[in-house]
Amino acid sequence: MMKVFALDGHDGAGKTSLAQALAKQVGGVYARPFGGETGARLLSAGNDKRVDELVTIGRDAILKAIRPHIKDSTPVILDRGWVTVASFVADKPAFFKQWTLWCPTTLCWIDLNTTLKRLHTRLHSNSPQYQDEQAEKLCWHRHYLAIYFELAERFNLPVLRTDQHAFQPCLDKLVEQFTQHDWSALPTILNEGQ
Repeated sequence: MMKVFALDGHDGAGKTSLAQALAKQVGGVYARPFGGETGARLLSAGNDKRVDELVTIGRDAILKAIRPHIKDSTPVILDRGWVTVASFVADKPAFFKQWTLWCPTTLCWIDLNTTLKRLHTRLHSNSPQYQDEQAEKLCWHRHYLAIYFELAERFNLPVLRTDQHAFQPCLDKLVEQFTQHDWSALPTILNEGQ
C-alpha cells in the first residue's frame, strides 16, 4: 500500500528540512512538487485568479512527484501539497469543487516575527522605496500565514509549531503522525496517480 504524506506551510516554517528527515526516517522519498518553474506558474495562476489552471498545475505536479513510486509502494513525503495550492485561491469554493488529490497533511507553522527572522527580512533602511517594499513583504507574509492557519483549522489538520519546538521533537511528532495514520482507506491521490 502506497503512503503519501505532505508537510505544508508558509516560507521559513522548516518544511524542507523536516520533510527530508521524515522521508529518511520512514524509508521514503522526498519530493518537492512545486519547485522552480512549476512554483512560479502556480503563483502566477493564483495571482491572476485562474482557478482551473491553478488546479491543473497543482494536480499535475503532485502526480508527477508520486507516479514513479506507486508500483514499489515507496512512501512519498511531499514538501508542499494541496494546502499550498489552496492558499493561492481567493475563491475557495471553486477550488474545493475541483480539487480531488487529498492526502494526510501536517501544517508547519511559525509566527510572523519568526518568519521574518528566518527569512532575514529587516525593516531598517531609511529609503522610502525600501520601506514600501518591506511593508509589502510584511503584508504578504501576514496574509499567507493567516491563510495557511485558516485552512488547517477548516480541515482539522495537525499544526506543528516549529517556532516553539526544536527540530528533533518536531520530527518525532511527524514520525508518530505518519506511523499512526490509518492508511487502510486508500486516498484519492493514489487512485488518480495510477
